[in-house]
Amino acid sequence: MNSNDPFKINKITFEEILNDLQKVKQTIKSINLNFDKSRFGTYHQRIVKLWDAINVNQTEKFRRSNDFETSIIALVESIELISIFDNLPITTNPVLTEKIRKILKGPILPRDENHNSNESRNTIFELNLGAHFKKATNNVDFSTGDFLSIYNGDTFVFECKRPFAQRNTMKNFNKANRQLSSKINAQPNYYGIIALSINRLLTKGELFPVVNTEEQLKMIMENAVQDFISLWEQKFISKIINIKILGMIVHLLVPAIVEDQGIPFISQFSGITNFCLNNSSDFFKLKNLSMSLRPI
Repeated sequence: MNSNDPFKINKITFEEILNDLQKVKQTIKSINLNFDKSRFGTYHQRIVKLWDAINVNQTEKFRRSNDFETSIIALVESIELISIFDNLPITTNPVLTEKIRKILKGPILPRDENHNSNESRNTIFELNLGAHFKKATNNVDFSTGDFLSIYNGDTFVFECKRPFAQRNTMKNFNKANRQLSSKINAQPNYYGIIALSINRLLTKGELFPVVNTEEQLKMIMENAVQDFISLWEQKFISKIINIKILGMIVHLLVPAIVEDQGIPFISQFSGITNFCLNNSSDFFKLKNLSMSLRPI
């Protein structure tokens, strides 16, 4: 089951990214946090460097350089941060302000994360996905689970995970499974949704594709998500411990370049996996929720 519009491309110029980051920087300053000394200060510098490489037609050379990985991470996470500030009331919600404090911490590269430093990127995934549902439902609460959303009178609680590698995928899934079951047992009116980001599971080449058309980019994204779902879906279904955990969102966000345009395309794709009986009332609750999932 996919949402009605699971794929979204945002065409955004480097000037727009840098201007938006400047606005985010000022907002962060207004809540007494330091943008420049966080990893996002480094990301700002890397985005400028990537822009320079594209301007002189050195994209392929840059893809092979030591700076490539950091620059791609800079693009992805800066776009996520901009989306969060655009769609959530950061300055007026103490829970969100504290989550931004967590986001600013952590190592520059995901591969340098450990169990003591991964909270930063886990939190940015939670807020980015929550921002999608805030725009769709206008009713998101970040004080329950990773977040809670009310849609069509039903209350959905989300647990978001970012597997480091394929071997960690089931461990992440089982943790979310247990967390949701515990919350549903405490609040029987809740329905559970597991959300997995698969960005960490991609290869270097998939992280920054250079493509001929937007349709080609969509195919790359869709194949990556569907390959993951095909590999894991039946294993996940066999492990579900509470029938009110309805399904799973598989989310992917990568930047790309379409040849001859030189504009970064920030593309997102979300696939929905159904854990409940087809055509049951719970199935249609999940289907309706998936229809609200519009990448922003």
